[in-house]
Amino acid sequence: MLLFHMVATRAGPHWELAKEEADRLGYRAARVEQKWGGLLDKYGEELALVGCAAAVLYPRLVVEGEKRQGKPVNVQVVEAPVEGT
Repeated sequence: MLLFHMVATRAGPHWELAKEEADRLGYRAARVEQKWGGLLDKYGEELALVGCAAAVLYPRLVVEGEKRQGKPVNVQVVEAPVEGT
């Protein structure tokens, strides 16, 4: 799953999910979506915004934490195409 992959790129490969773990997590997520799907229909855009904001903020928060601990920080700025603007 994407969140674990994002964490693994910074924290190490032990954060990567094995296929079995991803399958189990995906199955449970699908069950929750079935139960609460109406809310996703109603608040999908808001949830997408929260997810997008988290994906943008998380790496920056990690860098800030490393800077405060006095660790050397190697930051690369990557230009990415922006869809849906």
